[in-house]
Amino acid sequence: MSEFRHGRGGVPKHPGIRKGRVFRPAILMLILAAVCWGFWTNSQKRMDAIVGQALFTDETGSVSAAQKEEIQNLLKNFKKDFGVPLEMHIRKNPPAITAQDTSRMYIDIVPSQSRAYLFLPPLVRRAVGPAFIQDMERSFAQDFAAGDWRVSLVPAILALGNKLAEVTR
Repeated sequence: MSEFRHGRGGVPKHPGIRKGRVFRPAILMLILAAVCWGFWTNSQKRMDAIVGQALFTDETGSVSAAQKEEIQNLLKNFKKDFGVPLEMHIRKNPPAITAQDTSRMYIDIVPSQSRAYLFLPPLVRRAVGPAFIQDMERSFAQDFAAGDWRVSLVPAILALGNKLAEVTR
């Protein structure tokens, strides 16, 4: 009578490996790997967004969302291409000029004063030359005089990138 207690119509349970013992852990590992991959990609996207926001700030709120995204993408790629990060800030007040960070480049724009400040580390400043820096400042001054300084933002980043690419060749 003990052979019918197993609930399988009188057939005793086989003590060997069942299919569930192999497939369940494998499926569980696949699910765990998919969840880890999802968290990884989400955190990468969030970090890219945070880095982009840190590289470009607009205190005046005068730059469109599309232009802001384009500028952030250019600035993120700048460090990958040249090894030196470039930051761009649009400020309400002029920047406090203190000891410069020699590992970063800054473009600070103050629309209320119609002024653009270009801060470059000494090695980069020597590499691009004073004529290039004066041309950049002159370009911003012309756009301030014309009344639409926003058109200079992307070309300024591209011009600096082109000049650095030219120097490094």
